[in-house]
Amino acid sequence: LTNPVAQRAVRLVTEAVGGSALSATGGELWAQQRLVALVRHVSGAQGLMETLALHLLLHGNAYVQIASDANGAPVELFALRPDRVGVETDSAGWPIAYSYRAGQTVARFASADGRGRTAIIHMKSINPLDDHYGLGCVAAASGTVAIHNAATVWNKALLDNAARPSGALVYDS
Repeated sequence: LTNPVAQRAVRLVTEAVGGSALSATGGELWAQQRLVALVRHVSGAQGLMETLALHLLLHGNAYVQIASDANGAPVELFALRPDRVGVETDSAGWPIAYSYRAGQTVARFASADGRGRTAIIHMKSINPLDDHYGLGCVAAASGTVAIHNAATVWNKALLDNAARPSGALVYDS
């Protein structure tokens, strides 16, 4: 959060994804246009594609809640914060539901409704150690970012101390 280089790199990628061209194929033209409008719609002051790209970079997971009308047609898409989502599994280890925690409130979404439609889409990056959660790629850079942050603090301390390292002996001749 405090590293300007990491912030800028993530911002460049997410803005590029959010501004990329989007098209739909298959089905009727009106359905294609409706789908593109649904994905491009800003919900909760968030651009969906940009937010999903951010979540995949930082957490390795991105979740989309599909809000449907009475007929089951999607009417809005919401990006859910990955740090609040948990995957619930059955006895065989298959995902059966997702829980979303916001403060003391927990909402549970079945992985599919009675008609086979999903209420949550889970996108994840590859994680060789976990079947249900992705691995964020920014975590791999955390060591380098920490070194950069420490060097920045050290350089600032030098400048604040008139470029004299702490503990240095100064001898006037």
